[in-house]
Amino acid sequence: TLSYDAMGNIASLSRFDGTTTKTGTYSYAGNQLTGITGGALAAGAYTYDGNGNATTDGRNGVTLAYNYLNLPVSATKSGLSLSYVYDATGAKLKKVNGATGTATDYVDGIQYVNGTIDFIQTEEGIARRGGGSYSYEYNLTDHLGNVRYTFNRHPVTGQLQPLQADDYYAFGMRKVASPGNNKYLYNGKELQEELEQYDYGARFYDPVIGRWNVVDPLAEDYDDVSPYNYVLSNPINFTDPDGMWVNDEPTGLRSTIVDGTGRIIDHKNDGDNSIYQLVNDKKVKIGTERDGIDYGKLIGQQINQLNFDPNPIPLNAVSVTAKKPGSAWAAIGISLSLRTGTLWGAEGANPEPVTKTIGGIVLTAFSAYVIGDAVTTYYYDKKKAEEWNQRILEASEHTKGARPSTKGKHQKGQARKAADRGGEKGEKMAPRKRPGGWKGPWPPKS
Repeated sequence: TLSYDAMGNIASLSRFDGTTTKTGTYSYAGNQLTGITGGALAAGAYTYDGNGNATTDGRNGVTLAYNYLNLPVSATKSGLSLSYVYDATGAKLKKVNGATGTATDYVDGIQYVNGTIDFIQTEEGIARRGGGSYSYEYNLTDHLGNVRYTFNRHPVTGQLQPLQADDYYAFGMRKVASPGNNKYLYNGKELQEELEQYDYGARFYDPVIGRWNVVDPLAEDYDDVSPYNYVLSNPINFTDPDGMWVNDEPTGLRSTIVDGTGRIIDHKNDGDNSIYQLVNDKKVKIGTERDGIDYGKLIGQQINQLNFDPNPIPLNAVSVTAKKPGSAWAAIGISLSLRTGTLWGAEGANPEPVTKTIGGIVLTAFSAYVIGDAVTTYYYDKKKAEEWNQRILEASEHTKGARPSTKGKHQKGQARKAADRGGEKGEKMAPRKRPGGWKGPWPPKS
């Protein structure tokens, strides 16, 4: 369980590790963490430099130093000495562990250890070098890109064999299920084992306490939350691709799950804009979400076929199956034409009418299909469907003032930065902050 302050900083955390419950209360000076007290998560004091970078990590006792890009160049404590080298853009080139004498080089997806290729990254995992040959290792990931399982093909038997399995707590702390050599884990980022932190590119993230230790480089685009906050405090659905912006639609699409009555019971951020109905604990696709409807805000409410593109079976539909009226049906396709009052094309008439009274309710046919020698027609309560549609449209009106996608916010911020540098036409925008001594309205009108 967690609690937060007004800026999204974690105020308290309680985590059950399977044996004990570890707790901690966070203390702050502004948005900067100063310490954690009150339980097994207790940590020492945190200190910061003028740019807001943590120079003393109270949790692991490491002292850190940074370059002009606010990237860590050294991390030291008794028994530990790490150093990092970057290019001018901030891309990591080398990591040296002085305590073990291990030097790791990073060259466009190829990783060297002490001058020898260790592995080559692929779309599905890595090709690990062993002697003069390579063994392909494959990763299975979840909707956040977290690597959950790694396997390869046994070089002798040819059978698939497990290599590693990992689980994660909320906010990414690792829970090893089966140890292995893969270090690219939570969100697919490289684990810095010596620090128990992940390298996201622009900064390091500490999953144990659920915070960054460096200010967001694009903090001005997220001025309503703490610059140390991780993914707007929603690590179950959101990711941060590079440590600079929150991707609240990691795959761009979301799927909706409904129960047998058409009531929305879940809205998953999983890259799929389909609507599924649970049938005997299995998901059956029944349609596709319509644009302009926020299904996530309708959890607990019922929806109907007017709220999605049918697949073709509607929610709460009544089906009627009848014998096909002749052999001519064998070769025809389905032609749905409700406007003309018929469900079928010129090859014959559907044995079922467009409207049908069932249980005292006038139902309207909206779809039909052929299986074998039978025609199945689906009916729905058109009046009730229209009422539900109106309710959903009214509910959607209440979301107009909701916070827009932070991805778009990031893109706008990038566009503004480009304009600040001159842009394509060399035009400069007004500075973001009010100059000292300015008494008039800000920004000034053109």
